[in-house]
Amino acid sequence: MKSLSHFLFGTLRGRLIVGVAVVHAVMMALFITDLTTRQRAMLLDRQIEEATALSQTLATSAAGWIAANDLAGLQELVEAQRRYPELLFAILADQEGRVLADTDKSRQELYMLDLPGEARQTVLTSTPELVDVVAPAMLGGHQAGWVRVGIGQKKAGKKLAAITRNGVFYALAAIIIGSLIAWFMGHRITRRLYAVQKTIAAVRSGNRLARASLTGTDEAAVIAQDFNQMLDVIVTRDAELREKTEELDHYFTEALDLLCIADTDGYFRRLNPAWEATLGFPVSELVGQRFLDFIHPEDLEATRQAVSLLADQKEVANFVNRYRHINGEYRWIEWRALPTGQRIYAVARDITTRKLMEDALRQSEENLNRAQAVAQTGSWYLDIRHNKLTWSAETHRMFKIPREQPLSLETFAACILPEDRAMVLKAWDEALQGAPYDIEHRILVGNETRWIRERAEIRFDPAGKALTGLGTAQDITERKQAEQNIALLSFALNSVSEAAFLIDENARFQYVNEESCRILGYSQDELLGLGVSDVDADFPAEHWPDHWKELKTQHSLTFEGRHKNREGYIFPVEVNANYFEYAGQGYNLAMVRDITERKRTEEALRKSEEFNRNILATVDEGFIVVGRDYRILSANKAFCDMVQSSADQVVGRFCYEVSHRIDHPCFDSGEECAVRHTFETGIPHSANHTHENAAGVKQYVELKSFPLIDASGTVVSAIETISDVTEKRKLEEQLQQAQKMEAIGTLAGGVAHDFNNMLMVIIGHAEIALRQMAPDQPFFADLREIRKAAGRSAELTRQLLTFARKQTVTPQVVDINKTVEMMLKMLRRLIGEDIDLAWLPGAGIWPIKADPSQIDQILANLCVNARDAIAGVGKVTIETRNEIIDETYCADHPEAVPGEYLLLAVSDDGCGMDKQTLGKIFEPFFTTKEQGKGTGLGLATVYGITKQSQGFINVYSEPGQGSTFKIYLPRHAGKSGEMPKESATTPAVGGHETILLAEDEAAILNMVKQILEDFGYWVLAASTPREAIRMAKKHSGEINLLITDVIMPEMNGQELAKNLRALHPELKSLYMSGYSGNVIAHHGALDEGVNFIQKPFSMQAFAAKVREVLESK
Repeated sequence: MKSLSHFLFGTLRGRLIVGVAVVHAVMMALFITDLTTRQRAMLLDRQIEEATALSQTLATSAAGWIAANDLAGLQELVEAQRRYPELLFAILADQEGRVLADTDKSRQELYMLDLPGEARQTVLTSTPELVDVVAPAMLGGHQAGWVRVGIGQKKAGKKLAAITRNGVFYALAAIIIGSLIAWFMGHRITRRLYAVQKTIAAVRSGNRLARASLTGTDEAAVIAQDFNQMLDVIVTRDAELREKTEELDHYFTEALDLLCIADTDGYFRRLNPAWEATLGFPVSELVGQRFLDFIHPEDLEATRQAVSLLADQKEVANFVNRYRHINGEYRWIEWRALPTGQRIYAVARDITTRKLMEDALRQSEENLNRAQAVAQTGSWYLDIRHNKLTWSAETHRMFKIPREQPLSLETFAACILPEDRAMVLKAWDEALQGAPYDIEHRILVGNETRWIRERAEIRFDPAGKALTGLGTAQDITERKQAEQNIALLSFALNSVSEAAFLIDENARFQYVNEESCRILGYSQDELLGLGVSDVDADFPAEHWPDHWKELKTQHSLTFEGRHKNREGYIFPVEVNANYFEYAGQGYNLAMVRDITERKRTEEALRKSEEFNRNILATVDEGFIVVGRDYRILSANKAFCDMVQSSADQVVGRFCYEVSHRIDHPCFDSGEECAVRHTFETGIPHSANHTHENAAGVKQYVELKSFPLIDASGTVVSAIETISDVTEKRKLEEQLQQAQKMEAIGTLAGGVAHDFNNMLMVIIGHAEIALRQMAPDQPFFADLREIRKAAGRSAELTRQLLTFARKQTVTPQVVDINKTVEMMLKMLRRLIGEDIDLAWLPGAGIWPIKADPSQIDQILANLCVNARDAIAGVGKVTIETRNEIIDETYCADHPEAVPGEYLLLAVSDDGCGMDKQTLGKIFEPFFTTKEQGKGTGLGLATVYGITKQSQGFINVYSEPGQGSTFKIYLPRHAGKSGEMPKESATTPAVGGHETILLAEDEAAILNMVKQILEDFGYWVLAASTPREAIRMAKKHSGEINLLITDVIMPEMNGQELAKNLRALHPELKSLYMSGYSGNVIAHHGALDEGVNFIQKPFSMQAFAAKVREVLESK
């Protein structure tokens, strides 16, 4: 099989045969395929025509039967079609596709689903198995139904298979015949070529003289002739090559350079003898070795990369590496290599000596550059004739010009600061004439100005023409800055007001400024020859080492000392010593200030502060200094006492911690902060706060803050004064309450006065009318009710006057226990049987001076209120005792006055009162009772009586805990008197005396006149005081009594009585008024011997009073 395969595909003859056979096979395959396709299409078309014709014929025959729905006839018609060859089925159906007749009767009554959408004949399917055709059955132009015919293709397939077999047979025959023809033609064509092949084989075996012996003019003969000529040329060229190879071998052997042939896989293949001289290894030992094994480890990677590039790029490569000598040292080898196929041809050279020289030169250059960098000095060389400038690395760095940039004299000139450029170029021109070149100037390096110093040496030719210049450029910027700094520092030190001393570790002066010379009285040279112990009285030489050691450790010390000037005068100084090291040597820069004036000021300030502290310690007002962080910087004794802490416990803490006892600023809670306002505005401010002391007692304080401002106008701290105004607040509240009560009293008194006048008219006329009317008259009862109502109104006005302390009373010396005991029976009836009345009289009770009727009012009002406060069963207690009120008690009760008092206390166990109610109980018309059950004047009356008696009242009550009213009445110095016995009421009688009546109210004047006249008196009525005086003057007879209103225009009643007594010395007086003010009574109490009747009054009371005064002696 291998021989056949070689023949067919490995020889020209075989490939020719195979090619012809393949061409024939392809052509025949195409022919047979086309023939089969054409035959199949023709047979299929024929069957479709037959099936179509059959379906049309059947449709024409069956149309009438379908229309008549003759199923039997249709089935016979279908059965008759079985005679048609290869008929698979024949189907007749109605218009909807329902099968009416079928060669397969089982499909009757089924429906055909794949009919065309309209009445037309079409081939439903055409496959290798059958041809399926459907046609409409038309009758009279209308479709009656459908006809469907299916014809098989087996017979046509057989015909087609036979045609295909014949085609394949003919194709194989054609291929075989073509292959035979190709074999014959190939043999004829290749026979002469085989002769040339034999000649080639002979030459290959070494017979260089073998030649092809073909004749003729065909292609094979031409090839043979050309081959023979080629062999002749090869022989000639081979001889020439042998000669050149011998020359190359001689060159290879004798060459001084290292020649090498190596593989790309890293092995030496051939080396010349120079390798042995260079590396010491025999060439025979090197050949076949991996050259990478001889390379320095540091060069291995670079060499591998170079070999890889040679293998990939096929280009000449130059590289350097180190090879190991037989003695273990390494030699530097420079390579030039060229790849050819898998070989590398390279020429190398030992450059070890050159490398050492280059390293030495590079090291020298590096050392020079390093030295120039350290010295900040660069070098330059100028070829003057060609204007070519060369700079060292340091010079490039100094000027910041890239090394690759070409340089010239103009390049250098462009770097010079414009202000210095003319000066430098002038110096250079002078140097070219032989002058020395040594100059300092500025250059621009970017945006920075630098100072450099240039020095140069110019070389001239014999004719004196400048050839080259060699110079240096040194960066002296730091030196210039140092010189400027030294000059500035020296100027600054000489300008300051402090003395400056630079002192070494031996306590000797190395530098002194002008101020030090001034304060000590020495010249600078004289001071530089002295030391610390010569001018400092506190630093003898033996103390200096310890001071120096401490200064060296602390680096900075500030202390006070004493200096001595040239004349021996010692003065105080403040020394600020600062240690530093320079050039390995320690120094002390001491700044010294003469503090003589400061010491004097401090002493004065100390005395002033001590004086201020003494003052602040004595004031009772709190005083603190608060810093910007709200910490207390200072506090006086009063403040410490106020917060019950010592100064050490207060100073340094936040002010709100101490005063408010909270952990956050008071203004965070919305409270106004005077100190904060002062810090923000720089002006004084005040505020009121509520604090709690250590015991938790609430205090009211008044705060005032004042700014402390430094020289720049900044508020650095604030002074805050704290005043405890708790007592002041209480007094203010009590004053406000008293003023309110006084205002209410004044209003009530004024109203009562006017009201009494009106009631006087009502009562008087009502009583006059009642006297003139029989009891059985229709209006008698109405008039009596008017009289009663007016009486009750009069009682109300009396209570108002009592509250306002305008009620005129007749005080007496009273034993309070007897007064209470006389009231007990009435009080028990007043409070009822369900409430127990306890009477606790004190022993040895002091007497008081009061109107007994007012004491009765107090007891009645308090007991009634106690009764109303008790729901159901309860207890009321009345007690008396002596009390001494001292200053301590008065401190908590500002309404009290120190002294001896009688205490009358009324207590109950009723519902009690809250604080809001307690604040209003003494106000007129204030009541907690239901409407119609109280006037609101009961406690107001109690309050008025107590105040009118120079006493005070305290109330203690809490909701659900009952109430206690404590009334303090001042002790009377005399003994108690007997209570006057009530006289039996006697009917009023009249008389015939002459009475002068003075009243500014016309209605009252007329009514009183009528009453007096009804009782038989002769009345002179005057509406003004002056009119009364005129009438008294005109009246020739005796005037027995003056009845006058107290308050009138022109003059009051007392003044009128005084004027009239000048005319009638025996004239008696009776005063009447709604309230009298202080005209005839002091604090509401009548002066002794004064006759008074309170408006409104009844006719009987008035007549009895008039008779009483007339009959008095």
